[in-house]
Amino acid sequence: MRLSDPCCNLCTHSEETPCKDYIVCRASGPLCHEDEACRQKIKAANDGIINGCSDLVVKIGMSTCGLAAGSQAVYEALSNQLGEDDHAEIIQVGCMGHCYAEPLMEVSSRGRTSALYSNVKPADVSQIINKYREGNVEEAFAVRERKGTHKGEEGVPLFAELT
Repeated sequence: MRLSDPCCNLCTHSEETPCKDYIVCRASGPLCHEDEACRQKIKAANDGIINGCSDLVVKIGMSTCGLAAGSQAVYEALSNQLGEDDHAEIIQVGCMGHCYAEPLMEVSSRGRTSALYSNVKPADVSQIINKYREGNVEEAFAVRERKGTHKGEEGVPLFAELT
């Protein structure tokens, strides 16, 4: 389900006639009718956008700063390792705000701590992915939050606190 699609045949909005409270409608569930199934459908679509649809999501910074620092080669190494893995998704993203640390790679999994790795080289990719899957983020540059799901996360700075 794309977020611009009606949730069901009772839904009164479309791309041509959007809901006047579109953001609230798509964040909380339909406003034009009451239906728990539609609310869950919208929640699942939002979760897929936020967390990806795979068990493992790897984001690689591919903006100018990342490309200049070598992120294309890191992306290719990721593709070689995870390209055939139906449970992993590689997402190219723009600048993550820390150009000095490029290439930056973020590894996440639903319900687990999201970890960022800096100055990643193609040869580092396999070890980073394997350690993350084993539950170890000790060598991460930063974490998005501390969920208590990985060894070493308490010793890694929060991404939001980096300047």
